[in-house]
Amino acid sequence: MKGQQLSDVFRYGRQIPDPHVGYTPINGGWSLWSEWSTCTFSCGGGLQQRSRGCNNPPPRDGAFYCVGVSIENQVCNRECCTAPVNGGWSNWLEWSTCSATCGGLQHRSRDCKNPLPRDGGKYCEDVPFDNRVCNNDCCTVFMIKVVYLHNFQLNN
Repeated sequence: MKGQQLSDVFRYGRQIPDPHVGYTPINGGWSLWSEWSTCTFSCGGGLQQRSRGCNNPPPRDGAFYCVGVSIENQVCNRECCTAPVNGGWSNWLEWSTCSATCGGLQHRSRDCKNPLPRDGGKYCEDVPFDNRVCNNDCCTVFMIKVVYLHNFQLNN
């Protein structure tokens, strides 16, 4: 710095290299942008951010820092938010044919699609199927006759 004034050493926010020392100034270069961050909201508009550094190469020997911005923002998930819709049961289907002529079972079912759950809504509560005993009236009369006949045969 011999023979130079301070104003000659720092000009425009950077150090002016001393031509007698052998510096080779290298201006800074931007790295690649990072990936966009996760959106701050899932609907209704949120923000994402990405960044880059002035390190490819970093400024050296009093050269210029990178020109431009190191952080970018963008709006994401702009679609309107909707309230969660819980699922609702459809009407029961008809009972199936009885599985036996005496003491059988019948089945019926329903679906959770009236409406379908969406936007975080809950699935229908309870069960989607139902069972019942069928043709049991004739069995009672039949069973009484069998027991009566069985007892009659044992006593005679």
